[in-house]
Amino acid sequence: NPHSSESGKSNSTSPDPWWVFPKPEPNGSSTNSSNSTGSCPFKLFCFTVLNTTMNAPRLLTAQFENNAGIFACDEYMAITVGAQLVLGQGWKTKKISAPSQWDTQGVAEVYKNAWDEILWDGRFRQADFTIKVAPDTVFFPDRICKHLTDLGASADDRTYVATCDSSTGPPKTLGSLEILSHASMEAFSWGKTKCWDTIRYKTMAEAEFVQQCLDMLNVTSVLDKDMLADETCGPSPCDDVTKAAYSSYTEVAQWLNCWEVSDYAKDFGDIPVDEIEAAVRLRMRKLKLVQTKKLLKLK
Repeated sequence: NPHSSESGKSNSTSPDPWWVFPKPEPNGSSTNSSNSTGSCPFKLFCFTVLNTTMNAPRLLTAQFENNAGIFACDEYMAITVGAQLVLGQGWKTKKISAPSQWDTQGVAEVYKNAWDEILWDGRFRQADFTIKVAPDTVFFPDRICKHLTDLGASADDRTYVATCDSSTGPPKTLGSLEILSHASMEAFSWGKTKCWDTIRYKTMAEAEFVQQCLDMLNVTSVLDKDMLADETCGPSPCDDVTKAAYSSYTEVAQWLNCWEVSDYAKDFGDIPVDEIEAAVRLRMRKLKLVQTKKLLKLK
């Protein structure tokens, strides 16, 4: 079934554009591990929030066409600030208003409105875990599922995942990847007004506010410091397949390079990494730059 508006999956039969990578076929299988949650016992609802005046729309387009990132989750939603985007097959993002200024307070209002939209949409209620992913985070839902399974996580537990333990104080969650159980989303849904009235959310980053809010609502954190490779906490190369997400890759070529290297490394772990990287570099050199600019409307 094709992508439906603001949700669903893609099985496009149209010719692949240049940025759609061929699927690896290890052991005779045509399944790309990055495009399916496979035997995951959890249903994942994933969303991202992006500014349409920056590079993020190009990242979202590449992810959409490859069924990568949030588009590999069971349900997904892309919230765009200031304008609605229409991707392939008529799939549309959800528009929210742009702030008058892109300062700390303006960004805080954007995320407040985005979370309101997620909670109003209600799809989180049919999911075991809700995952907020930054558009420049390379993200593999099937690996997230494995990490959650290894943690012994449950949709019914009031928990969220903390991914950074390198600073003073308790472990923290980062804006590149935020994971909340079904029960913690329900708690956030009924307690959000109390949080916004009590916490000075306009003075802090979105992830910091969400963590403070959940803590105030007696939602507990579980630490998985091996889930996320983030340059602000615990960086790791894309061929480290013990990670489930990598941040940040703001350019389309960088994002796809990381996604492809990591996916190939997982499926073909016995091949030397330098060969994998060489193959990816060769692929990137063959990209049709003129067509790139035309299809992604680059200047």
